[in-house]
Amino acid sequence: MIGNHCLYNVPRENLLPLLNIHSSDKLAYYDFSPIPEYRFILLDGYDINSIGWPKDHPTTLKTLHFLEERNPNLDKNSLNGLVGLERRFLMFNGADATKLNQKVVLCCHLPLDPNESSIESLLWNYDEVMNVVHRYNCVKVCLSGHAHKALC
Repeated sequence: MIGNHCLYNVPRENLLPLLNIHSSDKLAYYDFSPIPEYRFILLDGYDINSIGWPKDHPTTLKTLHFLEERNPNLDKNSLNGLVGLERRFLMFNGADATKLNQKVVLCCHLPLDPNESSIESLLWNYDEVMNVVHRYNCVKVCLSGHAHKALC
């Protein structure tokens, strides 16, 4: 599972092969089932972000526009003026198991629950992801990291 510190140091196009993540679109979503009863689904929390993409890549440009609308600061890692759930809009943060009767473990570098993490660390579209998760009884666990402490 890729994270911001990986992408600070290695461009996405070089990182994915190093991690043995095969993707024609350079996204790091994948799943695996080490035993038939379980399926692990790993999300790419940086699919919509400028970290790891070339500066002129369409994803970078889309991300900068997205942040410009939500974070008024020149430094897009600054929390100044951001309140509540708005604090997640920082630059360093965005298989059919039911039929197979599998238990799903969902993994994402960025946290998916504002009650279990600092707002500053949340996946930008955590609410969209969790709306999908809550539709299925097969998801048993959500794991994440990126637990940054609040700066302000």
